[in-house]
Amino acid sequence: GYVSDDTLASYTPTSGLSPVATTGDYGDLTNTPDLSGYVSDDTLASYTPTSGLSTVATTGDYDDLTNTPDLSGYVSDDSLASYTPTSGLSTVATTGDYGDLTNTPDLSAYATNDTLGSYMLTSDLAPVATSGDYDDLTNKPDLSQYQAADADLDDLADGTLSASKVENNEYFITSAGTNGQVWVSDGTGAGDWGSANAGITGSATTIDTETLTASRAMVTDSVGKVAISEVTSTELGYMDGVTSNVQTQLDSKQNKDVHLSDIADLSHSDGNFIVSDGTKWTIENGADARTSLGLGSIATQEADNISITGGSITGITDLAVADGGTGASDVAMARSNLGLEIGVDIQAYDADLDDLADGTLSASKVE
Repeated sequence: GYVSDDTLASYTPTSGLSPVATTGDYGDLTNTPDLSGYVSDDTLASYTPTSGLSTVATTGDYDDLTNTPDLSGYVSDDSLASYTPTSGLSTVATTGDYGDLTNTPDLSAYATNDTLGSYMLTSDLAPVATSGDYDDLTNKPDLSQYQAADADLDDLADGTLSASKVENNEYFITSAGTNGQVWVSDGTGAGDWGSANAGITGSATTIDTETLTASRAMVTDSVGKVAISEVTSTELGYMDGVTSNVQTQLDSKQNKDVHLSDIADLSHSDGNFIVSDGTKWTIENGADARTSLGLGSIATQEADNISITGGSITGITDLAVADGGTGASDVAMARSNLGLEIGVDIQAYDADLDDLADGTLSASKVE
């Protein structure tokens, strides 16, 4: 029941075998190939084998479709021969709008319905409308309570009563006087014509006959007489609504400044930035503004379409595996997080396993 030494010469002791020789486990292989470029069974689950596709999937031919619609209820090209394309119609054919007609008649000599709405038929008018006769009026007022026309009243109608119309016993005004005069009593029972300004004294003596300059503020001069100032009524109107000392209000305002004026003159537009060019304030936008703010091309990068083509990224938190990173800052932890830890998740490289990778083990490897 025992083998001889020469019989054992064709065997390899178990202790001399690699682990995979006794386990048959792919994970015990060393130098395994990188399978990241291959699809797995679960990846192919979202694909349909070509043999499972319908014919039309590869031909794109309408005739290869099944359950096609019944087109008998639709017109064919030759059926449309009795129709005019919409593009060949005049505009009014589709709008029905009078304004779209051409060669329309001139209606300027005709009245429209809305124009006639402000007129009445002659038959509906009162007689006075066509006769203009007071006697054709109805509901005429009672004029018996009014003064009848009189020559003396007519003389007074212009605001001045003729001297011949005034009598007062022995104090009869004997003459017409001159323009602008007034009748003044002399205190003894009689009177005479005199100046309308007689008796004006004090501050008003400077305006007894003078016409003041129009639209000026009135003041008193150095001797207390009425005078006009240089202030116009328009300028005085600017003070309307003032509730406190104007100078105090002005003193509390920002002094005029050429730089503030520069800003005030800048145009308003969405996306403009106010910056200094070293001499004055100006506006910038787009690439110019990004340059002034020290921003690179990343400033225009869309958040959902980032493409980094240069430079380096340092000092950031490790990117999670779910976000396309490794969730680690070193190789060992990265392998562990990705399930590629050598000796645990994958087989380390081995020359014998590499020889076996093509499916045939070299004779020199067999003992």
